[in-house]
Amino acid sequence: MNKIMDKILSMVDKTLKSIEKNYAIKSRYLNKKNACVYADISEPTLEKWLAKGLPITKVDGTFRIDTQEIDKFMIENRM
Repeated sequence: MNKIMDKILSMVDKTLKSIEKNYAIKSRYLNKKNACVYADISEPTLEKWLAKGLPITKVDGTFRIDTQEIDKFMIENRM
């Protein structure tokens, strides 16, 4: 019974993450929170990526990260 419940919870979790990601990527330019959802990373990890050169745009105090730049950054740092 526990295995079945764990499997169901895992499937629900994956579905919710997929919905979050699809919602977050409706825009090409994301705030930090949605950039984390898009890349499936934590905020501290995003800050590390920004320190390593992931470009961010600031307009009138609002920060946005281009999804294409996230994809490019991930490809460039592939091992």
